[in-house]
Amino acid sequence: MTTTRRELLRTLGAGGAAAAMSGCSPLRPSQVPSPPLLSAEDQALRERFAVLRGGGQLVVDSLTPKEGVNIFDESGRTYYAKSGLGPRAGGIFFYGASFGVPRTLRAIWRTGEDIRPDIYRRYSGGTIVGDYTVPVASRIPDDLLQDLRSNPGGGFRLKIRLHDDGVLIGWDIERRPGFDPKKRDQWGEAVYVGPVHSFAGGDFREAEIFNGKPVRMG
Repeated sequence: MTTTRRELLRTLGAGGAAAAMSGCSPLRPSQVPSPPLLSAEDQALRERFAVLRGGGQLVVDSLTPKEGVNIFDESGRTYYAKSGLGPRAGGIFFYGASFGVPRTLRAIWRTGEDIRPDIYRRYSGGTIVGDYTVPVASRIPDDLLQDLRSNPGGGFRLKIRLHDDGVLIGWDIERRPGFDPKKRDQWGEAVYVGPVHSFAGGDFREAEIFNGKPVRMG
């Protein structure tokens, strides 16, 4: 190595020397790529559903038994998955979404043998007997969102019901008026206050159960 070469490497230092030897120069801060900007549509969606940014409750059921159930959002991410689903087998979960609620949901279910999930909870095998995509975000009414903005403390619920001929979507706000986490019963547990639902809408209503008996069918 010539004297001139040694002096150049000493001047540049280790980082600069590596860049010089590779024929590249380090990126200056102004050259670092910026994250992609949201489209006007995405920005409007984010602002509209800002009150739901943390997500809400997801309630899923089916009128008849379903196997190998997958529900995906518009990006193909697994939104819900269950090996078997029925009227009481879906459950209630908390969900998150980039814009408060998904734009669309695609539900797939199967029948037959050798139905199994992969590590991402995507089912395969058997025969697909249901494959439906439905809009969600565009159907949520503005007055529901405005109520949540004006009266904090309510929880948004997104309800999905699988039907043999398609997918039904519903929604409401759940509140527990009078609930106080500081109030305790004789066992030291928070005093239970039953939920009250408002702004119920969509394609169906849940069955109303009282003392284990249906008062109103869903």
